[in-house]
Amino acid sequence: MRLVGITGGMASGKSLVLRTFTNLGAYAIDCDVLSREAVVPCSKAWWEIVRFFGDGILKNDLAIDRTKLRAIVFSDVKKRAALEKIIHPEVRRKCVERIESIKKIESKPNALVVVDVPLLIETEMQGGFDTVIVVYVSEETQIR
Repeated sequence: MRLVGITGGMASGKSLVLRTFTNLGAYAIDCDVLSREAVVPCSKAWWEIVRFFGDGILKNDLAIDRTKLRAIVFSDVKKRAALEKIIHPEVRRKCVERIESIKKIESKPNALVVVDVPLLIETEMQGGFDTVIVVYVSEETQIR
């Protein structure tokens, strides 16, 4: 089984590349989805985030208000680092779990697992992949 990591800037087309691989028969893992799963109410990461940032970041249904949290972490580098320290290990763990689950059901040695990891290089995950694809587009294309 081959593991391919996809990374790139916001609005660069990573999801399109992932979908293309999926249409060709590859297994797909989207780390943005895993990051949302990691912070469902009452999960380990959710508790750590609420403990650090306070319950003012919660919606009525106890879900984390991503808009409020984003405003906090993008205005304070230390708080952003704290959030990343909570979420990144959990996303990595979930990603490994998904890969292991695929390995259990897939017997073809040439099977492909493609993982969309927006911060692949920044989180130093590149060593876990056979191939890394960096999706790049001009700023003009990103804005469209």
